[in-house]
Amino acid sequence: MNTEDGNHSLEKRKFFRVREDMLMLYSLAADPYTEFKAIVCDISAGGLRFATEMSIVPQTKLILEVFHALSYDKTTIFSIPVKAQTVWIRKIIKEKPCCEGENFYEVGAKVVEIREEDRRRIAQYAEEVTP
Repeated sequence: MNTEDGNHSLEKRKFFRVREDMLMLYSLAADPYTEFKAIVCDISAGGLRFATEMSIVPQTKLILEVFHALSYDKTTIFSIPVKAQTVWIRKIIKEKPCCEGENFYEVGAKVVEIREEDRRRIAQYAEEVTP
C-alpha cells in the first residue's frame, strides 16, 4: 500500500477483518441529507476502511449504509446501517484495486453504533472467509 505517510502500526484488532470490496453510501452526521458513495476495502465487527473522493477529517461522525454479502457466494446482499467515527485518513498516491482513479482518500473508521445482530453477522462472515 502506498500512502502519504507510509507508516503502518502493529495489528491491534480484536475482530477478524474481511478484505473485499463492498458498496457503501454515507453521509456526515452534521449533514445527513447529502449522501456520498464509497468502496469499503475491508470491514470487521469493530471498524472499516473505505475509499472515497472526499477528504474527511479524523473524529468526524458518519452515518453509513454498507451493502454486504450474507454468504460467501454473494447470492444474497443486505444493507447494514452503522454509525461510525473517522479515526485516520490518508491520501492514496497510487491506484489500488479497491479504488481506481487518482484523487482518492483511504479512511479508517470505528463503529460507534450498530445493531448487535449485524455486528454478529459481520463477525461470523469474517471468521468464515478468513484463512
